[in-house]
Amino acid sequence: LKSRTHSQDPNAPDNIMGRRYIHFCVHLATGWGWIDCAGLVQLLRTQYGSNNMDELFAEKSSNTRDFLDNYPGYGRIPSPFDNDSGFDSFLKLIITSGIQKASRSEKISNLSNFIFSLVPNSGQLMRKNQNHDHRVLRPLQNRHDLYSALYFISPMETKIRLLPQIQSLVDLRESHISACTISLETLIRLLRFQISANEDPRILYHFGKLIQDMVKKMEGQFDAARLEAFAQIEGAVSREDALSTVRFNQRNIQKFLKNTLQAWSDCIRDCRTPDQARYLLFGEDWGAVLSLCNRTIALDSESKCLP
Repeated sequence: LKSRTHSQDPNAPDNIMGRRYIHFCVHLATGWGWIDCAGLVQLLRTQYGSNNMDELFAEKSSNTRDFLDNYPGYGRIPSPFDNDSGFDSFLKLIITSGIQKASRSEKISNLSNFIFSLVPNSGQLMRKNQNHDHRVLRPLQNRHDLYSALYFISPMETKIRLLPQIQSLVDLRESHISACTISLETLIRLLRFQISANEDPRILYHFGKLIQDMVKKMEGQFDAARLEAFAQIEGAVSREDALSTVRFNQRNIQKFLKNTLQAWSDCIRDCRTPDQARYLLFGEDWGAVLSLCNRTIALDSESKCLP
């Protein structure tokens, strides 16, 4: 890993060898019972961290990580697939290491220290007006996926500490809508995992609080788009172009809000107990959600109330 030439060709010998090496280690851990692969996990964390959490072996695949979305928390992780990227294998090794530590009844403090040693740095803010593509989004997605893997293996106290860190990866007031969507999808993934877990339902209050805060901030962005239109009109941009831009942005925000409320509603419906549903429903910003039903200006990107 340390002697790689950093070729941008995914089919370069060094990159093929690196992927196969990590892939084989996952086979040893998940299929053959290799115990304590934490040392390799720490090495990989250092290497990926020095590469801005981007892929080490020039992979360009945009495949979603279904093994995270479908992780049941039953003590097993899927065996590696031939098309797994190096980062896919890295995440599987993390979960396997956490399962091993839990099965050996290690102290909670030891497991927590292991988890926080792997926490990614926050990275750079992806602003609204920044060009974005898969190359730009991938490191941000990888950070969220790494947090997902860490959350899966965390004890309750550590989970509560991780949630604000996950939320802080994306500033909803300043970030591009694509970055906000990654944040939302990660939060819902962890929420569904938590609902399926046999743990204290009070942790769902923290999820409800985060979702309500997300709704409150994005509603503010919907209204802020009107102010942005005024600023553009004062410049060289025509009124027609400014209104076209603000309507486009508002439609995206409106879609995001609908997706957020729908996902939250679905999770409440899927709660296994009344206590789970109650803790998930109510939070500190519950009033902000109710205020959507009583707006003087509707959440409608085609509203006649535009400037």
